[in-house]
Amino acid sequence: MLTSDLKDFVEKVQNFFNKNINKHITSQQVLNKHNKLLDLKRDLMNKLWSAKNIQAHIDSETSTVNAQIHELSLQIDDLKSVVKKCDVQKLKLKAECADWAQQSKELISALASSKVA
Repeated sequence: MLTSDLKDFVEKVQNFFNKNINKHITSQQVLNKHNKLLDLKRDLMNKLWSAKNIQAHIDSETSTVNAQIHELSLQIDDLKSVVKKCDVQKLKLKAECADWAQQSKELISALASSKVA
C-alpha cells in the first residue's frame, strides 16, 4: 500500500497530466478554428477581389455608354438644328410659292385681258 504522501504525489501527477491533456485538446480546437477562420478570410478576400474586378468592368462599361449617350445627344442636337433650318426653308418656300401663285394669277389675268382687247 502507498503512503499518503505518495498517493498525493501520484494524484498531483495525474491531475497535472490531465490538465495538460485538456489544454492540448483546447489548443488543438483553437488551432482548428483559427485555420477555418483563415480559410474563410481567404474565400472572402477572393470574393472581394472578384467584386472589385466586376465593379471596375461595370464602371468601364458605364463610362463607355455615357460617352456614347453624350455623342448621340450631340447628334440629336445637330439633327434638331437641321430640322429647324428645314422648317425655316419650308416657310420661305411656302411664302415664295404664294408669291408665285399670286404672280401666276396676275399673269393669267393679264393674258386674259390682252386677248379680249
